[in-house]
Amino acid sequence: MEYNFNTKSISFIDKKSNNLINFQQLTKLFNDYNDDYLNDILNRFNPDGLDFNINIGNVDIAFDAVNKVLSKYEFINHLCNGENLKTFILEEENEDLKGKAKDFYFQFNDHEEAPINAKAIYNSKDQFYDVIKLANHINYLRKNGMNKELQEINAIWLTKSKLFKERKFKLLKSKNSLWFLRAVNSSKFKEYGTAFTFVYTILLLNEYENNNKGNNFKIESLDLNESKISMVISQGAMKKLGEIGFLKSSIEMTNNDLGKESFVFTQKITLYSKDDSNINFPLNFKKQNAKTVAIRVSHQTGIKTLDEKFSTLFNEFTSIDEFEKEYLEFLKTKDPKGLFSAIIQKISNSPTLRSCNEIKDLFLPKTNLIVDNLSKLINICGKADQLDIDYDLKYKVREIISEVLIIK
Repeated sequence: MEYNFNTKSISFIDKKSNNLINFQQLTKLFNDYNDDYLNDILNRFNPDGLDFNINIGNVDIAFDAVNKVLSKYEFINHLCNGENLKTFILEEENEDLKGKAKDFYFQFNDHEEAPINAKAIYNSKDQFYDVIKLANHINYLRKNGMNKELQEINAIWLTKSKLFKERKFKLLKSKNSLWFLRAVNSSKFKEYGTAFTFVYTILLLNEYENNNKGNNFKIESLDLNESKISMVISQGAMKKLGEIGFLKSSIEMTNNDLGKESFVFTQKITLYSKDDSNINFPLNFKKQNAKTVAIRVSHQTGIKTLDEKFSTLFNEFTSIDEFEKEYLEFLKTKDPKGLFSAIIQKISNSPTLRSCNEIKDLFLPKTNLIVDNLSKLINICGKADQLDIDYDLKYKVREIISEVLIIK
């Protein structure tokens, strides 16, 4: 069986939602996948221990999707020192490990199921060897299947306690007992994973909705895998924007449990044109005399500080009326051709974006593309947000469009 760790986009189209979930069912995700902060959540959002219903659009469908993705693996954080650790490169295909030649593995000899042979995924190998500034050299050894040379390096480093400090290894165990290493971190690393992020976000939205009548939250999109999650939640009805189209305010929640920033909330303003295409504006760019509206915490932030920071989340966001006024003034001063040229230039300067055929066909076609009015520009940018590409690439395109159309 081939394991795929790409992010998956969840569709809400043609799916019947009850728009409802109860507290006990929601927090079951903690019991199954991450109980480190269960008591903190119970004390924060439900000190009386009562069950209650949460009314958010598509919340039941989103819950099922998160639960399905997380149920594929057992999540294990393992602290290990160099004396009980070995790394190796497969010199040929290994049926027992379901590994191919040149796959990179970590072997743990101090676990209750030892020896564990975990295949390195994502950039866990680089995280491990970056401590001694050898990540690039180790990649060279792996690509050339040079296991002997790897062992010579390990013999010097792993056995020297002064050089190797105990690290936290984030392991996955599949249903058929295959192991994967997804990240290597310091022992100070906090585990705000996909389960915690989803549950906390839903409870935070429910609390705000109960205290501020008139808000009708609805989950519009969801992208996730076992280590990453991104969810866009609309805040209410659309607002007419002159003769251009409509505006909708929403919140984007992201958590990359493998990256530098663990948990981020960003306000988004979406412009819907009259032909139903749309552009997503993540408003996390600093403008002159304006505040940044991305609220974030790092992997080393404690649960108490995290909650203090996010509990005032909505006080930091721009009102849709304020954005409408600023954006109409902005459009009066800009030429659509110049804006489109700026977007093309930024995409062309990104090797990962210009090598993606779907992005290239839309923004860099072989024939000259004339964008001489705002409607055409919005239509093209809206199509970019509907491309069937990896979420990380799509987010880069969103940021470029937002940067040009809001603050250029």
